[in-house]
Amino acid sequence: MRNILSVVLIVIAGWATAQSYPEPSKLSVNDFAGIIEDDAEDRLSQKLDALREETDVELVVLTLSRQDMFAPDTSLKKFARGIFNEWGIGDKKRDDGILVLVLRTDQALRITLGKGYGKKAEKAADKAVDRSFLPEFREDRYEQGIETGVEDLIANVVRPYVKKRDKGKDKTAVSTETTSTEEAANDAAAAATTTSASTASAAEDTPSAATDTTTSTKESKGGGLSILLWIAGGIGAIIAFFTIKGKTRKCPKCGARGTLKMETNTIEVATEQSAGKGERITTCEKCDYRNVDSYVIPKREKEEPEPEPEPEPKPPAEEFGGGKAGKGGSTGKW
Repeated sequence: MRNILSVVLIVIAGWATAQSYPEPSKLSVNDFAGIIEDDAEDRLSQKLDALREETDVELVVLTLSRQDMFAPDTSLKKFARGIFNEWGIGDKKRDDGILVLVLRTDQALRITLGKGYGKKAEKAADKAVDRSFLPEFREDRYEQGIETGVEDLIANVVRPYVKKRDKGKDKTAVSTETTSTEEAANDAAAAATTTSASTASAAEDTPSAATDTTTSTKESKGGGLSILLWIAGGIGAIIAFFTIKGKTRKCPKCGARGTLKMETNTIEVATEQSAGKGERITTCEKCDYRNVDSYVIPKREKEEPEPEPEPEPKPPAEEFGGGKAGKGGSTGKW
C-alpha cells in the first residue's frame, strides 16, 4: 500500500519502452498494486527479513496491476524470469532465490524458483499455489492469500532446501577434519621416530642434550594427538639413550661392562600449567647395584585453537545477491 504512488512512475516507464521491468524498492515486499495493507506488509517484511538473516535465502513478493504495462508480447513465465534475473534475487553461487509475482488485474500468479531448486521444490510450489494462494485470491483476499502462501513456500520449499544444503556442509566439514587429523598423526609419528633415532646415535651426549632434542620436537607439533606422540617419543628416546649408554658403561660396583639396565617411571604427568616429574632407575644384571635419578618432564605446549574461517561477505542490505532464475516454478490463475 505504501508503494502505490510508485505505480505512476512505473506506468510511465512501461509506456516509454517496449519492455521494461519495475525497480525494487525493498528486498522483501514490493506492493506496487496496493493490495496489501500496511500492517500486513510489515508482518510480511519482518518474516522475509528474518528468513534471509537466518537462512541466506531471499524470498521476494512483488505485486503489479498488469503485465502489458511492461512486457505485452512476453509470456508470464518469461516476464517473471526477466524480473528475477534483472533484480538478481538469491545468492550468486547457490541461485536459491524465490519470486512471488501477483498480477491483480490480470488475475495471474507466477512463482519463479532459482536454479538451485529441483523438481521436488517445483512440485511443492504447485501445491502452495493450489492450496494457499488461489483459494484466498478467488475471494479477493489478496493479503491473506499472500501471507498464507508465503508461509507455505517457507515450510515446504525453503526449509527442505536449507536442510539439505546445510547437511552437505556438515559432511564436507567432517571429511576435512578427519583428513587433517590423519595427516597430523602421520606427521607426529614420523617426527617421533626421527627424534628417537637421532638420540640413540648420540649415546655419549649428556642427558640435557636429549632433553633439548625432545623439546625441539615438541615445538614442531600441534594438537592433542601430536603432544601425546611427542611425550611417547621423548620417553622412548630417553630409554634408548640410557640403555645404550648403560651397555657401554662399567658398573660402578662390580666393574662389569654392558650389564647396566635403565628403566624410567613417570611420577607426575606434565600439564600446560606445570612440569612433570620422572625417575630413572639404573640396575646391574650382574650384581645388586641400583641407582635412582630424578628428572623434569617439560610442560605440555598449550593447544591453540584453529582460527575460525572468515565468513563470505554478504551483499549490502540494499542489494540482492545476484542469483539467476531456473526454469522451474508454478503458475496460477483465478
